[in-house]
Amino acid sequence: MIFWIIPILWVTAYMYFYIKAKCDDPAMTRVMIVLGSGGHTAEMLSYTSVLTCKFQPRLYVIATTDSMSEQKVLDLGDKCDIKFSIKRIPRAREVKQSYTSSIFSTLMSCLSAFPIVTIFRAKLVSYRNLY
Repeated sequence: MIFWIIPILWVTAYMYFYIKAKCDDPAMTRVMIVLGSGGHTAEMLSYTSVLTCKFQPRLYVIATTDSMSEQKVLDLGDKCDIKFSIKRIPRAREVKQSYTSSIFSTLMSCLSAFPIVTIFRAKLVSYRNLY
């Protein structure tokens, strides 16, 4: 187990300092937008449609099983001249999935999301508050 700690720490430190060394335009704000299924996507896209051009590049994070959200993002991208990209991660829990098996799918989802979050290093993360 201890053999895994050293490489993980090294990769984390390398990614932190490498990304930090990259110089971004200080006038721009990197935005990560997490989209879900259903009305959540429409709500988030209505929020992002009022953002100015200062809020770019934009990274949309979408579940691998969600094709409708991707199409809506592409439609929005055609209307605006904004730099954006789309990343896909597995869902933490599918509908009607058992709680026992959702432990493993949640772990896979977290492992997929970690490099996206650490590499993109957004200054603003937008998601829907469920509470």
